[in-house]
Amino acid sequence: MKAYSDSWLAVGNQLCQFVLLFILFLAALPAAVLAVDTHAEAKQGKIVFLPFTVKSQPPQDHLRTGLTSVLATRMADRTGLAAVYGADKTGGLEEMLQQGNQQEAKKILKNMHGDYLFLGNLEQQEQGYEILIHVFRSGKAAPASFSRRIDALDKTIPTLDALADEIATKVFHQKVAEEELPAVADKDGISGFQTSHPDKAYRNGLYAMSEQSTIATTSVGSGPLNVLNSQHSGALALSLRAMDAGDVDGDGREEIVLLEQGKLILCRFSSDRFQQIAELPLSSYLGLHSVHLADLDNDSRLEIYISASSGSVPSSLVMAWDGKKFYTLHDQVPFYLRPDSDSAGKPVLLGQAGGNIYRISLNRAGDLSRAEEVQVPQGFGLYDFIRVDLDQDGRREFVGLTEENKLLILNQEQKTLWKSEESYGASRDALGSLASRRQAEVDQPHERNRMYLHTRLIAQDMTGDGKPEIIVSRNRVTSVKYFKSLRWFEGSSVSVLSWDGSRMNNLWETQQVPGYTVDFQVLRSTEQPGRFRLVAAESDDSGNPLYFWSKEKTIIRMQEMIGKP
Repeated sequence: MKAYSDSWLAVGNQLCQFVLLFILFLAALPAAVLAVDTHAEAKQGKIVFLPFTVKSQPPQDHLRTGLTSVLATRMADRTGLAAVYGADKTGGLEEMLQQGNQQEAKKILKNMHGDYLFLGNLEQQEQGYEILIHVFRSGKAAPASFSRRIDALDKTIPTLDALADEIATKVFHQKVAEEELPAVADKDGISGFQTSHPDKAYRNGLYAMSEQSTIATTSVGSGPLNVLNSQHSGALALSLRAMDAGDVDGDGREEIVLLEQGKLILCRFSSDRFQQIAELPLSSYLGLHSVHLADLDNDSRLEIYISASSGSVPSSLVMAWDGKKFYTLHDQVPFYLRPDSDSAGKPVLLGQAGGNIYRISLNRAGDLSRAEEVQVPQGFGLYDFIRVDLDQDGRREFVGLTEENKLLILNQEQKTLWKSEESYGASRDALGSLASRRQAEVDQPHERNRMYLHTRLIAQDMTGDGKPEIIVSRNRVTSVKYFKSLRWFEGSSVSVLSWDGSRMNNLWETQQVPGYTVDFQVLRSTEQPGRFRLVAAESDDSGNPLYFWSKEKTIIRMQEMIGKP
């Protein structure tokens, strides 16, 4: 009897799948005909739809094309825009996004003249299913997310209709009858429209920039850190990879070093203006990752350490500036590089090749070569940590950033003392090419599955109590869980954190700006003890893959601060 009932259950499941497919076909057919008929008179603009991601048990991958077709034709009907979908049209784009190669994805979207990109997902939950749609718009705006829960697959079509109405109203500003508008949130607290509006904040002046000169403002406060004044550059047409600041020529004035793909730029704040001093072309084949300044040869001038790769091979540079020209100290260094300090506070150079981190020193031939291996907790790379004595007890703690962008404090026995709930240090840049990184994981499967770098960690006593604070960026990263390599940012700030012996506390934080903090540095004043300058490079590119119609803009902001215990 049980075998008989099981066979009927299997037949029933197959019949349900057939009925759903037939409904999807009927639902898409009339709108598809309408979309084809109206394309000749369609408004200018295209919506690109990637195939739905479907996760269910048992697998139902056949729904990918059906759900995509229904959503595409619904949106074409409601907006009058052309819908582009189908594996033959979007397969290359999907592959690039899966690989995390957003530059190639942007090229494909630009060639397709895509103004909007839709990513859809149907995923089985403990009870029912969730439909989630991400909408990317051309320009600086952060993506919008729309979601609905359904208890059975036969609710898929009416739910897609409701989502199409909501998206048409909130993204495309199309009028929909009130009785057709879906609820914005359900009892699970899932918002139908979840996004901040950095483009609106930008227009309202929260991200004010001057095209010609810097602006100085004065701020007062009663906290442990107070901003005395602030300056910033105009809107620079730069797509920065990294930045650092310090006195590179030993003349007592601080320079700002900017690293853009293919060039190194030297700048300075002079009086009330931001001035470019020099520019050096770099080999176009190099993938540039980071720039750090440090005086490791004790000549009172900071060398410029550029971490770079040639394909999948580290190929870093060490440069210097003598006040008139750049010159090369070392090139084709087979390590990714980062200056650090030892337990006595003396500067040292660290390098990474493969999964190992080494102390780097000059050999007899005058070349940079590896010395002893530096042991770090498993899962951490060169740009993920610093070692600092947080409580001044003579023992350095390990301050690290995890793959999930959580700040972690470990003691010397690698026992976890504290882990943050909030995210810190997220970056848009990856080490080497993503393709070569994946191949490295195939060749060396013991290495961690990781692609993205972290922004820098800085330890500096800013309050004068003898204990260092930790300065770290808070790039508010968001990602598509079924496109792990696709991420964008919904605002950014720089935080100063203090250690109380058991946890980190947020001591001070810059005003949140839309976009992304590329890099930052804290400079201690040599003339006025207790004063610091926070220099940050802020980009208006939030990571939106459709942000290609205008050049990325970057501003360099400098805030003079004073601290007290």
